[in-house]
Amino acid sequence: RYDKLAVRYEATIIIATIDTWLRSHL
Repeated sequence: RYDKLAVRYEATIIIATIDTWLRSHL
């Protein structure tokens, strides 16, 4: 089963990574 908190944490990491990548490639 998926732990909602774990999924939320992973999603936050992914979003932060994408956000950082986009900022550095503008």
